[in-house]
Amino acid sequence: MPFAPSDANYPDSLLQREFLGYGLHVPNAQWPGDAKIAVSFIVNVPYGAEQSVENGDAGAETFLPDIPIRAQPKGKRMEMLESSWNYGAREGIPRLLRLFDKYGMKATWNVSTQSLAKMPYWVKPLVASPHELSCASKRYLDYLHVAPEEEETHIDEAIETLQRLTGDKTLPRGWNIDRPSNISRLLYARTHKSRGLPQPYTSDDISDELPFWVPSPLLVDGVKDDGLLVVPMTHDTSDRRFLDNGSGWASPKDFYEYLCDTFDLLYSEGDAGTPKLMTVQLHPHIVGHGGRLFWLEEFLKHVQASGSGAWVARRDEVAEHWSQRFPYSPETAMGRANAVSCW
Repeated sequence: MPFAPSDANYPDSLLQREFLGYGLHVPNAQWPGDAKIAVSFIVNVPYGAEQSVENGDAGAETFLPDIPIRAQPKGKRMEMLESSWNYGAREGIPRLLRLFDKYGMKATWNVSTQSLAKMPYWVKPLVASPHELSCASKRYLDYLHVAPEEEETHIDEAIETLQRLTGDKTLPRGWNIDRPSNISRLLYARTHKSRGLPQPYTSDDISDELPFWVPSPLLVDGVKDDGLLVVPMTHDTSDRRFLDNGSGWASPKDFYEYLCDTFDLLYSEGDAGTPKLMTVQLHPHIVGHGGRLFWLEEFLKHVQASGSGAWVARRDEVAEHWSQRFPYSPETAMGRANAVSCW
């Protein structure tokens, strides 16, 4: 069962469920260069931060492994399973770095900081690249099942580690824990405030295809409401579907065709006056294999063929653009006011 907050220090800051969104009055995103679509690649880096006996966990990580899971021997490491994660760091990361460099495209590398600490070799290439480093917390865990005190410690340690390894005291600018708890947003908002860091954007949401504002989770602490910008992500265009039973990709070409169809539909909406954000979620241990990467490259060619019609952007760039064009307003923040009738 999920942990309940242990005391009033960790109140759930859940907002009213929002079923309206932008309704029939979708704002024109005004992407740079009058682009018809913004494309955001998120590359998740969990290697060495996932569940394992080596990390003091009861067993191995069973979420998104690239090999079938056998019955786990209690309290024992599974070398073959660990090696499927290691592949992401050894082969997947350099292949993706080379691929994005080849097409001059930027991505957001969403790192579990214990992973970076265990493979510091990759810190310099990532920092020297045009990519962004966002934060997935310290460990690659389902934080709904982690005690709030421990999650709070992980968030603080994640920021400390990320800044120490990169030498950049402004990081992180965004968070995407992927399996957050009900208080994750509150905890990283609190930690940013305590460290004097600007409030971050969050990608822990899959409810839209445009950024949107919600009231600040720090309202529960009596702090002035400066809002929290949500830059939503998605799972439907994620390489994780290679590993899903029943609704996954039958072949890597299916992945490519689905990405192209999604891009083309959203591009057409942008051409009609409502540009959207397309997110592609990647995992080096999944898409880094040759046959899968081949078709990912074909999609990059498809995006490139649209020329200035597509803005390939890091998520912090999307957040900065939205904040400037559509600054926070408590009166229009989502998840707070009752839905307005369309009549």
